[in-house]
Amino acid sequence: MKKKPFLVLTADETTWPSNSKKVFFLGKWCLLNERKKKWSKYRYKLIQSQKKTKFTLLKEFNYSEKLYEKILKELTLKLNKIHNTKYSLRAWRIIIGPWLNRFIAIVYNRHEILKNFSKNHNFNNFRIINGIQKKTSTFNTSEFTDLASQDNWNHFLFLKIMILITEKNKFNHKFRFLKKQKINIKYRNSLIKKINYNNLLTKFLRNKYVFFNTYFNKRIDIIKLITSLGDIPYKLNFDLKIKKENYSKNIRKKIYFKKSNNKGIENIIKVLLPDYIPEIFLESFDNLRKTVDNSNLPKERKTIFAANGLYKDEVFKMWTANQIEKKGKLLCGQHGGTYGISFFSYAENHEKKICDKFLTWGWSEKNKKTLPASAFKILNSKKSKRVDFDKILLVLNRNGRYLIVNQSERIDSETANEYTNFIFDFLNKLPKKILKKTFIKLYPNDNEYSNSIGDVLKNKYKDLNFIESGDLKGIINNFKLIILTNNNTSFLETIGVNKPCILLVNKKISFLRSSAFKYYKRLSKVKIFHNSIDNCIGHIKKNLDELYEWWDSTAVENVKQEFCNKYANTEDSALKKTIKIFKNNHVN
Repeated sequence: MKKKPFLVLTADETTWPSNSKKVFFLGKWCLLNERKKKWSKYRYKLIQSQKKTKFTLLKEFNYSEKLYEKILKELTLKLNKIHNTKYSLRAWRIIIGPWLNRFIAIVYNRHEILKNFSKNHNFNNFRIINGIQKKTSTFNTSEFTDLASQDNWNHFLFLKIMILITEKNKFNHKFRFLKKQKINIKYRNSLIKKINYNNLLTKFLRNKYVFFNTYFNKRIDIIKLITSLGDIPYKLNFDLKIKKENYSKNIRKKIYFKKSNNKGIENIIKVLLPDYIPEIFLESFDNLRKTVDNSNLPKERKTIFAANGLYKDEVFKMWTANQIEKKGKLLCGQHGGTYGISFFSYAENHEKKICDKFLTWGWSEKNKKTLPASAFKILNSKKSKRVDFDKILLVLNRNGRYLIVNQSERIDSETANEYTNFIFDFLNKLPKKILKKTFIKLYPNDNEYSNSIGDVLKNKYKDLNFIESGDLKGIINNFKLIILTNNNTSFLETIGVNKPCILLVNKKISFLRSSAFKYYKRLSKVKIFHNSIDNCIGHIKKNLDELYEWWDSTAVENVKQEFCNKYANTEDSALKKTIKIFKNNHVN
């Protein structure tokens, strides 16, 4: 009898066959560059990912968002019952929303991968090595996010989804777990007690506002903002220790969902959710709530402003939810690029839903909630220095293997492959004379990611210069021209300080929303925005020697000004405009 081939789900080699047998790799994420000697010995077939248009991605995003809203409502009722609380849907959205949305996006994505495989293959025709599961449960959103990018965790998620998909023809897998080691540390942070004098001030100060992770470029600007509102600047300490309780199957049984009439992904998500929900929302939730209630954090109603603290900081989210229940106000500030620009974004949707007002870097919408303010991160930044030498900086994005967040600017294995080939194509076509002047700025901590683009480029282009660390805002002053390859924060920061720059993107993986089309079309007309490598290189060859003549021309100046007013507003009146928004939207 012919033996079945092996199906390998991830790059976790403990789940690979020992000999060079026939293997099917589920996707490119299985094949790590540094392990090519290992996987190239197999007689293997790589399963190709399904190509998706931006409209297919949008359809899937909308379905996931609809599913998220439905499950969030059901989970709100269950969690209130378990914890004997009466938190509103909005409060639970603040507390658990970021985790729940990521969980749904991840399970949906892995399910789509397996569904694509099953179109041409029967799971029961393959052998799968079980391996040993290291960990399923996590303590908080941050730990869950980290674990969701690891191979062992994804191997078992794929396997569990596969078992649920097959229904009657289930695999007879017995899941094996590594024995948990006893840990004496009961808190998420150091056991050393810290005295925070700023929190003691809350007993005496009566500030109306609380600022957290504001994303402001300069401390002086946030101080000006606070003092102009009549408050005294001080920083609250949200870094509180939360006692960790043991994982409890009995508690988790209480959040089991009834099967939906719509079979498929919804039921799969509901079956898996009780095992994957972080402990801080279940076993340790009372400890989180009591720690916040018994702390020196303000109890009276406040107006809160936050830009980048509403996803993984559980203490801040808990305190903010309490404030919302007391009719406090939450103002959210844009914290980077893609907002108002990318085709779709969970982060933007989430922040708009939880806040009272959403402050942008300049763009607006028809609704009264979204208000144009200022580009906090580059507000009052010095204009970039100009240099005479012809050095070019190519700024790269990170590559990822597993999708974790639902956004149109995706970070997953398929996108990484497209992006890497696009960069290869650009460097291969760049004239040697210009290539010698080109430096590569890698994404921060690029070497921490498996299959990092930095490692690939270093092997392929031995003579290129690489910059692996340092703040981009400081580095760009050493270069004449900056080429950015992702339509994100770095582009807005660079054009916002008037540094000669080019945005070069792969149109197969970078998508704009309709309201941004005309602004990028104008950038394209003056050669700042490119999605054609040949046209981009042609422009560089033509203008590098006399770069500032192009950059300072009237046509380019007018387009830059219009674009920055819309998406990276740093005009002198921007801070005053922001102050006015705060004064008009505070708790009475």
